[in-house]
Amino acid sequence: MIGIASGAGEQSVALAEINSGVLQLDQVTQHNAAMVEESTAASQLLRNDASELAHQVSIFKTGNNDGAMPPPERVTTGSMESSAFSAHEPDFATPEPRRVSNWEDF
Repeated sequence: MIGIASGAGEQSVALAEINSGVLQLDQVTQHNAAMVEESTAASQLLRNDASELAHQVSIFKTGNNDGAMPPPERVTTGSMESSAFSAHEPDFATPEPRRVSNWEDF
């Protein structure tokens, strides 16, 4: 009878340690999920800012209309689920810098 009680006590201690470990894993997982949410929001904000900057820069005229690029599409703010955003494939074109041979072109 004493052996059974001793075994049950050891199991209780082991289960308490496992429970503590699972709780710690849960806390870390929740923290990571919150960080992913913050990162996603920051990425969306950066995407919108980059699109707005590209739109603002497209307004400038240099006097050289050969091969002029159309202004980039404006990005509307929406949820990340409906967004086709990829950090590896930006959806706006980065124009090549134009070489101006003469300052009087401005």
